[in-house]
Amino acid sequence: YSLPVDGYFMFPQNTFIKFVDLLGGVDVQLDASLTLGETTYGKGVRILDGTAALAYITQKGKGAQGDISRIVKQRRVFLALFQRLCAQTDEQLTEDSLLPLMGGSTPIRTRTSKDDMLSIVQSWRKVTLDNMTTQLLPGEVTSFNSDSYYSVHRAQLITTLNTYFNPYDEAITDADVQITELATGGQSNVYLQKLSEMAVEQNVITKGAEE
Repeated sequence: YSLPVDGYFMFPQNTFIKFVDLLGGVDVQLDASLTLGETTYGKGVRILDGTAALAYITQKGKGAQGDISRIVKQRRVFLALFQRLCAQTDEQLTEDSLLPLMGGSTPIRTRTSKDDMLSIVQSWRKVTLDNMTTQLLPGEVTSFNSDSYYSVHRAQLITTLNTYFNPYDEAITDADVQITELATGGQSNVYLQKLSEMAVEQNVITKGAEE
């Protein structure tokens, strides 16, 4: 979308499991029960370990609508991770979370240093959840060659990018967006949510509390 990527983090699935477990799991609102092997997590707020959290955000229904529901579930888990990271002290972040995450057999993939990652989390603490929103690209589910796709609406996408996702001076134009519309007549649902509206309290246990 003509936006430069200043930095990135890549989480292989084993690294994601390790990350969740390093933070003591995540408390997530389940809309339906989740069964993994012999363990069933009932509907409601449940604490998920890394394996359960990965299953929750990767299981989906059929077609593009199934992908959308999976993305909405991912928001809940990523928000819980964000809350738990921000609740840690700098020492916990360095010694218990970031350092182990960047080493071992399944490290996070990034060009960002440990010190820079610590600075990023420190800056997150200053941003309230009311000031953070998440949304899907505007578009609609459609069929093409007997397959189900999510067709992005170009005009709405350009407006969305310029309004929410463009911290740079030069406006994004139609020529910058190399996307083919498969459908244009349907109504978009971007599932716009403030993070504060879907946040649940995290049962964070610090070292001091354990001792």
